[in-house]
This record gives sequence, structure tokens and C-alpha cells, in this order.
Amino acid sequence: MSAVFAFRVDDGALHVLPDAASAPAQCAAAEVRAQQWLFFADDGEPLRPQFLEADGRYFLRPWASCSSARLDQVLHLVTAVQGTPPLDTLDAVQTYVNTKGWRHE
Repeated sequence: MSAVFAFRVDDGALHVLPDAASAPAQCAAAEVRAQQWLFFADDGEPLRPQFLEADGRYFLRPWASCSSARLDQVLHLVTAVQGTPPLDTLDAVQTYVNTKGWRHE
């Protein structure tokens, strides 16, 4: 299984997306520009939105310089999970995180 996690900062919702290409359809570019979303790869590492200046669209790329914002560090802030089974509850996401070997605090 592979997933991309999108955390909405203002309401604590964690969206489980099938891949990085799905993010623009789920997370409006204006909200992403306003830093209302944090994105994480399948391995819990942060993803950075890269905007295409010509049309305002964006894509996600690894964010190697952002070592302090991993998925396991925001799970305690999650108020709701929006995903499809088996990743449709916080417990399921936490179990998934643990199987990947991430440290949950």
C-alpha cells in the first residue's frame, strides 16, 4: 500500500490520498499557498508543494531540509481522518505509521 497524507492545519483533518498527483484535486492551491496544508509521503517525510508560476498549479516533491515536520509529529493534532479502508481511522493510520518504523510521540 502507498499513500500521501495531507494534514489541514486549521481543523486538524488528515486526508489520506492515493498518491501525490491527487493532492491538487483535494487541496486548493490558494489554501496550500496560505500554508493551511502539510503534506507527507508514504514514509512520513514531509513533501513540499512546488508551484508552477504560469498557472498557479502545484505538485509535491520531497522536502529534505524540513526535518522537524514528520507525519508522526502531527498525529496527536489529528481530529478526523478522511480516507478509504484500511486507512480511514486514526488508529489505522497510527498502526500503519508503526509498521513503517516511525516513532510516534
